[in-house]
Amino acid sequence: MDTEKTIKVMKKIPFLNDTEERYLFELVKRLKVVSFKKNATIFEKGDEGVCMYIVLSGKVDIYNRGSNGNEVIHETLTSTEIIDEMSLLDGFERSAYARAAEDTVLFKLDRNDFFDFLRKNQEVAIKVIIKISAKLRQINMKNMESSEAFNKMSSISFDTIESHYNHYNISELSIPEEDIKKMLYQKEYVCPICENKITTSHVRSSSMRIKKVDDDLCSHYENINPIYYEIIVCPQCGYAFNEDTYSIKINDQQKEEILKQIEPLWKYDNFDYSGTRTIEQSIQAYHLFALSIKNLKMKNSKRGNAFLKIAWLYRFKNEASSELKYLHFAVDRFKEAYSKENIRDPKLEMNIIYLLGVLNLKLGNKKEGAKWLDIILRHPAREMLPGIVERARDIWQGMKQQ
Repeated sequence: MDTEKTIKVMKKIPFLNDTEERYLFELVKRLKVVSFKKNATIFEKGDEGVCMYIVLSGKVDIYNRGSNGNEVIHETLTSTEIIDEMSLLDGFERSAYARAAEDTVLFKLDRNDFFDFLRKNQEVAIKVIIKISAKLRQINMKNMESSEAFNKMSSISFDTIESHYNHYNISELSIPEEDIKKMLYQKEYVCPICENKITTSHVRSSSMRIKKVDDDLCSHYENINPIYYEIIVCPQCGYAFNEDTYSIKINDQQKEEILKQIEPLWKYDNFDYSGTRTIEQSIQAYHLFALSIKNLKMKNSKRGNAFLKIAWLYRFKNEASSELKYLHFAVDRFKEAYSKENIRDPKLEMNIIYLLGVLNLKLGNKKEGAKWLDIILRHPAREMLPGIVERARDIWQGMKQQ
């Protein structure tokens, strides 16, 4: 890639997009060329964000692993696309895995080199600060506007206001829709039921910023939540699936059964699932998914995971009763999985045990929850998941102190 083209790519980075080319020319000199063979790991989830990359040639898969250990590819990046530019500023842990999908050549810019560049070019550093400040101010102004709008609605009952407010993802209220669209990418599928072509949105891994993680492993995100976009819904027949279930073979009898299952919910569905999604759309998509998989041959651990995510969505919406309802469903499925499935992966088994402990505590079953936490603390493979074991130990200690 020549220097002029590389400078154009660097201008795609939001906090550098109006930087003068003479400065970018100097920054480009600091780029290093690195090569990766097919299937080689570029970085792992949890690694410190010490650099960003630009794809010169080849392809890079950005993926995560579900609770069942299966890989879910979020996006595949090709030439001129940027990988985790925010690591230059925050150095946060990587939120996903990156792997060369084929022999790949990348430009690499180290965070230390970027900071050295800013120290030597204070005019650029000031512009970067102004860019970030403007973004924060924009978010604050949106929050103020939302507050003023609610004050003007004082004549409307609180229940009406709360209902309207909860229709949206609260964490995304301050983000303009145009900015949300930039965090998404489009992917195409063919419906396994009716063979209709589907175009849907997924969240770019570079836009995922985890703010906190609850005891039951529910992640809260700073900007956009990828769980909103995990379920693909066919706009023609209403069949809903995710990356895991997309490859399941469905016979004609199963297709008829699925369509009957989803019909009562689907016939009143007027949502467009192809673009940005509200909390209501996300919940509806997951309900369609739960109905779609009802008669499929699936492990209870995966069914439990689906119910758990529905519970999380109701948590985001602050609907405690619905959250508890689906936590109950999740516990029932995880119990079935633990007692009846031949779980060969000790990590998956430990995840299920941990969730049975934490979810029972959330449901007020302290004795049952303590039993499962005790099992994980004594598990022979506990060294394989030190983070989960540490969480279990902290919860256990907290229970003893109460």
